[in-house]
Amino acid sequence: MKWPATERFVLRAAPGGVGLIQDFLMTGDPEGRLREPDLLATLDDARQWLAVARATWSAQTGLSDQELDLDDKDLAPLRKVRDALFAEVSNRSHGMPVDLSSLASHAASANIEIAKDGTVSLLARGRGWKKVLSWLLLEVYRSQQDNTWQRLKACKNTKCRGVFYDASKNNSGAWHDVRTCGNVANLRASRARKRLKSHEI
Repeated sequence: MKWPATERFVLRAAPGGVGLIQDFLMTGDPEGRLREPDLLATLDDARQWLAVARATWSAQTGLSDQELDLDDKDLAPLRKVRDALFAEVSNRSHGMPVDLSSLASHAASANIEIAKDGTVSLLARGRGWKKVLSWLLLEVYRSQQDNTWQRLKACKNTKCRGVFYDASKNNSGAWHDVRTCGNVANLRASRARKRLKSHEI
């Protein structure tokens, strides 16, 4: 299975359920920088993305939920959720406080399910975009518990919307792609240092 939005940007997919959050955030390319369509712009694209992402999420986590259909009225709220969640990931990545309460006010609640073997699970409730939001917030919760949430980061290049999973040992990654965003920033910093030295002489 694959994460369709993440793979089109050739990004390393986040493990487990946090991959759903990353993939959702990578459905857009609002400034056209990467020349990819917004997968939440049309109903057909959104339905296709959701079907593949939901199947991958289920395969990655072992969790399943009933199929979910979207309609036209779900698209604008989904894009707003994406922007709000991206802002939170970006703020956290850049050392600013994170407040997810704006998202929680729109989420449907979750059911607690207890299996015969005693396993307790949280299951998302709701329909349409609210169900998608509930899935995402459940994965935020799970990733906070297993410490993968802090490894989901927005690229340090503020003009870039790349969201990546930092697999470095000390969680020090800053760029979605060191060769593109990282090299550009390092080159600018190097030029600035050279200009400063030339003025000091």
